[in-house]
Amino acid sequence: IKKFYGRDAIVIHPPVEVDEFKKKGAEKKDYFVITSRQVNWKQVDLAVKACMMTQRYLYVIGEGPENKRLKKLAKGSKHIKFLKLMNKEKLAGYLAEAKGYIFPSLEPFGIAPVEALAAGCPVIAFGEGGALDYVIDGKNGILFAEQSAKSLAEAILKFDKNKFDREKI
Repeated sequence: IKKFYGRDAIVIHPPVEVDEFKKKGAEKKDYFVITSRQVNWKQVDLAVKACMMTQRYLYVIGEGPENKRLKKLAKGSKHIKFLKLMNKEKLAGYLAEAKGYIFPSLEPFGIAPVEALAAGCPVIAFGEGGALDYVIDGKNGILFAEQSAKSLAEAILKFDKNKFDREKI
């Protein structure tokens, strides 16, 4: 808007119902979560590959046309668990217990990572697009620069060296 019209603009984000994701006192467990419609542009495969590379546990929650390909990519790895869509209360529990949420796609906003943050779950996000509006590198998550399994794997290793404060998230 500034570039083409010479005006300032205010970004109005879509509403996200976060109250049901605020779980108090959930004990963190040793897994990451990605929730998404499993379509190629959501880049769920990057999360699967990166978690296999780093030997980190990942819960892939959702369904879609990429599901069979993603399961084949995981090759029956003990680190990757596929779960079907679930109600928000159950999803909130998984997010509250997860050590982190993985968000590898380029989106104009991203409701799912905001829900994860509401649950006190830090986010590892691709460092472009809407994620830049709410993921603060090192404070409530980690940003990675390139949409590749290698870059995401490096972010996971960096993530593990940080201590995130659930209440601040």
